Amino acid sequence: RDRLRSRGLGDVYKRQLFGDPDRKMLYNAPTLVVVSATVAPGAENYTYSSAAMIVHNMALAATELGVGSCDIWGCIGAAAKQPALVAKLNLPEGVTPCCAIALGKTDETFPLREVPEDRITLNVVE
Repeated sequence: RDRLRSRGLGDVYKRQLFGDPDRKMLYNAPTLVVVSATVAPGAENYTYSSAAMIVHNMALAATELGVGSCDIWGCIGAAAKQPALVAKLNLPEGVTPCCAIALGKTDETFPLREVPEDRITLNVVE
């Protein structure tokens, strides 16, 4: 976040993309990791799914370490459509920001919880 703030990118997101300079899009987290990739025409689903899996694994690792995390989609998706904002990220040519994760200290605890077996339907195909 400090890197984004130092370039004024956080304020640009809030004003240009969402019209609300007071919006806490990163939940005051000190770190934002942006996952980017080359998005080939016709393979968008694969690319964004892979990026989401990377962020999900980061979230699981963060939880294991007692670090708070939040998937960030809206502002990254909106920013990816703004060439001037993408340029400020200094990504290689043809690389698109796909999603992100905000990371930081949290007061929340992560207790184990029981998940009912019937919560997810299982259909076995033989």
